[in-house]
Amino acid sequence: MRNGSEVESLAYIADDNGARSTVATLWGIADQSTSQLMADFYSYLSAGAPKGEALRHAQLDLLQGKVTSTSQVWPAAPSSKISRPRLRHPADYTLPYYWAPFVLIGEW
Repeated sequence: MRNGSEVESLAYIADDNGARSTVATLWGIADQSTSQLMADFYSYLSAGAPKGEALRHAQLDLLQGKVTSTSQVWPAAPSSKISRPRLRHPADYTLPYYWAPFVLIGEW
């Protein structure tokens, strides 16, 4: 039974092992859009943004179509139970499926 506690559990494990914060996902994610989001997230962090703001800006970049990646999102495997939205063009990550599942847990 999933009620969200599994995400908190991951954060507790990371905290117990010395991590001050964790970026976790709430559902299945796509490789290419996640790669784009994480690249933007770490770019904002290295520019001095606080973690929460860096994640917010990276998510907004996807939502607003500000992406640098031109590679296509990988298709779902035939056995996958996750239904992935069809993209209008290769870098169309504006749908919540691509940017909404990420949360920052711990020190912001």
